[in-house]
Amino acid sequence: MSRYETEEEQIEAFKSWWKKNGTQLLSAILVVVLVFSGWRYWTNTKYVESVNASSTYELLQASYIQ
Repeated sequence: MSRYETEEEQIEAFKSWWKKNGTQLLSAILVVVLVFSGWRYWTNTKYVESVNASSTYELLQASYIQ
């Protein structure tokens, strides 16, 4: 036996659920996206810094050897 008699009842139940929980769900998704984006930005920034530091160190070593 189905919980809902008609498709309209199912749609109304979803609309009610969305009205109750939609804002929280969208907020949670936004937080996850922002955290992931921030983490990617931070790791990329650290990678670029390490590549630049490595290049500078290699130049320093090359100039010291000569």
